[in-house]
Amino acid sequence: MWKLCIKYKHFFIFGIFFIAFTSFIQISFEFLKGALLDSAVEKNFDKVLSISILFFCAFLVKAYTHFLYTRFYFKGKIAVLGDTRKNFITHLLDFSYPFFNKRNKGEYEFKYIKELDMIEHGLFQSWYGLMQIIFEVLFAFSGLIMINYKLAALSFLLLFLPVVLPKCMEKILNTYQK
Repeated sequence: MWKLCIKYKHFFIFGIFFIAFTSFIQISFEFLKGALLDSAVEKNFDKVLSISILFFCAFLVKAYTHFLYTRFYFKGKIAVLGDTRKNFITHLLDFSYPFFNKRNKGEYEFKYIKELDMIEHGLFQSWYGLMQIIFEVLFAFSGLIMINYKLAALSFLLLFLPVVLPKCMEKILNTYQK
Protein backbone atom coordinates (compact mmCIF):
# COMPACT_ATOMS: atom_id res chain seq x y z
CA MET A 1 0.00 0.00 0.00
CA TRP A 2 2.78 2.43 0.91
CA LYS A 3 4.54 1.59 -2.36
CA LEU A 4 1.48 2.86 -4.20
CA CYS A 5 1.44 6.00 -2.07
CA ILE A 6 5.05 6.67 -2.98
CA LYS A 7 4.29 5.96 -6.64
CA TYR A 8 1.53 8.61 -6.61
CA LYS A 9 3.17 10.94 -4.08
CA HIS A 10 2.53 14.07 -6.15
CA PHE A 11 -1.21 13.66 -5.61
CA PHE A 12 -0.69 13.31 -1.87
CA ILE A 13 1.76 16.20 -1.60
CA PHE A 14 -0.53 18.58 -3.47
CA GLY A 15 -3.53 17.31 -1.54
CA ILE A 16 -1.83 17.98 1.80
CA PHE A 17 -0.65 21.39 0.60
CA PHE A 18 -4.18 22.38 -0.33
CA ILE A 19 -5.53 20.98 2.96
CA ALA A 20 -3.07 23.21 4.80
CA PHE A 21 -3.96 26.24 2.71
CA THR A 22 -7.70 25.64 3.08
CA SER A 23 -7.27 25.21 6.85
CA PHE A 24 -5.33 28.47 7.02
CA ILE A 25 -8.09 30.30 5.19
CA GLN A 26 -10.75 28.65 7.37
CA ILE A 27 -9.03 29.93 10.52
CA SER A 28 -8.55 33.32 8.87
CA PHE A 29 -12.33 33.43 8.37
CA GLU A 30 -12.81 33.38 12.11
CA PHE A 31 -10.47 36.31 12.61
CA LEU A 32 -12.15 38.20 9.76
CA LYS A 33 -15.54 37.58 11.37
CA GLY A 34 -14.25 39.05 14.62
CA ALA A 35 -12.84 42.10 12.82
CA LEU A 36 -16.11 42.50 10.92
CA LEU A 37 -18.13 42.42 14.15
CA ASP A 38 -15.75 44.88 15.82
CA SER A 39 -16.13 47.27 12.89
CA ALA A 40 -19.90 46.92 12.95
CA VAL A 41 -19.99 47.70 16.68
CA GLU A 42 -17.80 50.76 16.05
CA LYS A 43 -20.22 51.73 13.24
CA ASN A 44 -17.31 52.19 10.86
CA PHE A 45 -19.01 51.58 7.50
CA ASP A 46 -15.84 51.92 5.39
CA LYS A 47 -14.04 49.32 7.48
CA VAL A 48 -17.09 47.01 7.40
CA LEU A 49 -17.18 47.28 3.61
CA SER A 50 -13.45 46.62 3.16
CA ILE A 51 -13.48 43.64 5.55
CA SER A 52 -16.61 42.30 3.83
CA ILE A 53 -14.85 42.45 0.46
CA LEU A 54 -11.79 40.76 1.97
CA PHE A 55 -14.06 38.12 3.52
CA PHE A 56 -15.72 37.46 0.15
CA CYS A 57 -12.33 37.16 -1.58
CA ALA A 58 -11.12 34.77 1.12
CA PHE A 59 -14.29 32.73 0.59
CA LEU A 60 -13.59 32.47 -3.15
CA VAL A 61 -9.98 31.45 -2.52
CA LYS A 62 -11.10 28.85 0.03
CA ALA A 63 -13.66 27.43 -2.39
CA TYR A 64 -11.02 27.17 -5.13
CA THR A 65 -8.39 25.59 -2.87
CA HIS A 66 -10.97 23.15 -1.54
CA PHE A 67 -11.81 22.26 -5.13
CA LEU A 68 -8.12 21.65 -5.87
CA TYR A 69 -7.71 19.59 -2.69
CA THR A 70 -10.73 17.47 -3.65
CA ARG A 71 -9.41 17.03 -7.17
CA PHE A 72 -5.99 15.81 -6.02
CA TYR A 73 -7.58 13.69 -3.29
CA PHE A 74 -9.84 11.86 -5.73
CA LYS A 75 -7.19 11.55 -8.45
CA GLY A 76 -4.80 9.96 -5.94
CA LYS A 77 -7.56 7.76 -4.56
CA ILE A 78 -8.63 6.56 -8.01
CA ALA A 79 -5.01 5.91 -9.04
CA VAL A 80 -4.16 3.92 -5.91
CA LEU A 81 -7.41 1.93 -5.95
CA GLY A 82 -7.00 1.25 -9.68
CA ASP A 83 -3.48 -0.07 -9.17
CA THR A 84 -4.65 -2.15 -6.21
CA ARG A 85 -7.40 -3.71 -8.33
CA LYS A 86 -4.93 -4.40 -11.12
CA ASN A 87 -2.40 -5.95 -8.72
CA PHE A 88 -5.06 -8.11 -7.08
CA ILE A 89 -6.36 -9.47 -10.39
CA THR A 90 -2.81 -10.00 -11.70
CA HIS A 91 -1.99 -11.90 -8.53
CA LEU A 92 -5.08 -14.09 -8.98
CA LEU A 93 -4.12 -14.82 -12.58
CA ASP A 94 -0.71 -16.04 -11.40
CA PHE A 95 -2.35 -18.85 -9.39
CA SER A 96 -2.55 -22.27 -10.93
CA TYR A 97 -6.05 -23.51 -11.62
CA PRO A 98 -6.00 -26.28 -8.97
CA PHE A 99 -4.66 -23.86 -6.34
CA PHE A 100 -7.30 -21.28 -7.28
CA ASN A 101 -10.09 -23.86 -6.98
CA LYS A 102 -8.97 -24.98 -3.49
CA ARG A 103 -10.45 -21.84 -1.99
CA ASN A 104 -14.01 -20.68 -2.06
CA LYS A 105 -14.68 -17.89 -4.56
CA GLY A 106 -16.31 -15.89 -1.77
CA GLU A 107 -12.94 -15.70 0.02
CA TYR A 108 -11.38 -13.99 -2.98
CA GLU A 109 -14.27 -11.57 -3.23
CA PHE A 110 -14.13 -10.85 0.50
CA LYS A 111 -10.39 -10.20 0.40
CA TYR A 112 -10.78 -7.97 -2.66
CA ILE A 113 -13.55 -5.89 -1.10
CA LYS A 114 -11.83 -5.77 2.31
CA GLU A 115 -8.53 -4.61 0.84
CA LEU A 116 -10.11 -1.86 -1.23
CA ASP A 117 -12.26 -0.73 1.68
CA MET A 118 -9.24 -0.69 4.00
CA ILE A 119 -7.26 1.46 1.59
CA GLU A 120 -10.15 3.81 0.92
CA HIS A 121 -11.15 4.37 4.53
CA GLY A 122 -7.88 3.72 6.31
CA LEU A 123 -5.59 5.65 4.06
CA PHE A 124 -7.62 8.32 2.41
CA GLN A 125 -10.42 9.35 4.73
CA SER A 126 -8.51 8.86 7.98
CA TRP A 127 -5.22 10.45 6.95
CA TYR A 128 -6.68 13.39 5.08
CA GLY A 129 -9.18 14.05 7.87
CA LEU A 130 -6.40 13.86 10.45
CA MET A 131 -4.22 16.24 8.43
CA GLN A 132 -7.05 18.75 8.19
CA ILE A 133 -7.66 18.65 11.94
CA ILE A 134 -3.95 19.01 12.70
CA PHE A 135 -3.54 21.99 10.39
CA GLU A 136 -6.64 23.73 11.74
CA VAL A 137 -5.46 23.27 15.33
CA LEU A 138 -1.97 24.53 14.48
CA PHE A 139 -3.24 27.62 12.67
CA ALA A 140 -5.80 28.38 15.36
CA PHE A 141 -3.16 27.99 18.06
CA SER A 142 -0.76 30.23 16.10
CA GLY A 143 -3.46 32.87 15.78
CA LEU A 144 -4.18 32.69 19.50
CA ILE A 145 -0.47 33.11 20.26
CA MET A 146 -0.45 36.26 18.14
CA ILE A 147 -3.46 37.61 20.04
CA ASN A 148 -2.47 36.62 23.57
CA TYR A 149 -0.06 33.90 24.65
CA LYS A 150 -1.92 33.35 27.95
CA LEU A 151 -5.14 32.71 26.06
CA ALA A 152 -3.25 30.30 23.81
CA ALA A 153 -1.87 28.38 26.80
CA LEU A 154 -5.33 28.15 28.38
CA SER A 155 -6.85 26.98 25.10
CA PHE A 156 -4.10 24.39 24.71
CA LEU A 157 -4.80 23.09 28.20
CA LEU A 158 -8.56 22.96 27.61
CA LEU A 159 -8.08 21.29 24.24
CA PHE A 160 -5.91 18.45 25.48
CA LEU A 161 -7.56 17.95 28.86
CA PRO A 162 -10.45 15.93 27.33
CA VAL A 163 -7.87 13.81 25.51
CA VAL A 164 -5.66 13.06 28.53
CA LEU A 165 -8.31 12.78 31.24
CA PRO A 166 -10.11 9.67 29.88
CA LYS A 167 -6.79 7.84 29.52
CA CYS A 168 -5.86 8.65 33.12
CA MET A 169 -9.28 7.55 34.36
CA GLU A 170 -8.99 4.33 32.36
CA LYS A 171 -5.66 3.53 34.03
CA ILE A 172 -7.09 4.24 37.49
CA LEU A 173 -10.15 2.08 36.82
CA ASN A 174 -8.00 -0.76 35.49
CA THR A 175 -5.85 -0.75 38.64
CA TYR A 176 -8.95 -0.90 40.86
CA GLN A 177 -10.50 -3.69 38.81
CA LYS A 178 -7.41 -5.87 39.22
